[in-house]
Amino acid sequence: MLGPSNYISFLTVVGFFIGTSFGIVKADDAGMLLFWPLAITVVFYILSVGVASYFIGSSEVKKNVYLNTEAFETKYDTLAHAIAIREKELQETLEFRREIEREDAEEAH
Repeated sequence: MLGPSNYISFLTVVGFFIGTSFGIVKADDAGMLLFWPLAITVVFYILSVGVASYFIGSSEVKKNVYLNTEAFETKYDTLAHAIAIREKELQETLEFRREIEREDAEEAH
């Protein structure tokens, strides 16, 4: 879900690009080329802050969010075990490669 701060950032960037496009099309000199992106970005920022403020004020957000620690720990343990197995396999592969490189070096001399 797009959070309020992400929403504000997204619309500010959208406003900047719309302002830049509008500035390129409408600008007669360098001053106007800088004015349009700045003005449109500020308008988009103010609108997005207003919409985000209204959303936060009118939505009923749960103040107490509880984490299901048992399910989290079970999933974490499963993933940690899988990572340990992969790490062991990687270590064995590296040792096997070093042995082959040693044998090749001994045969070359």
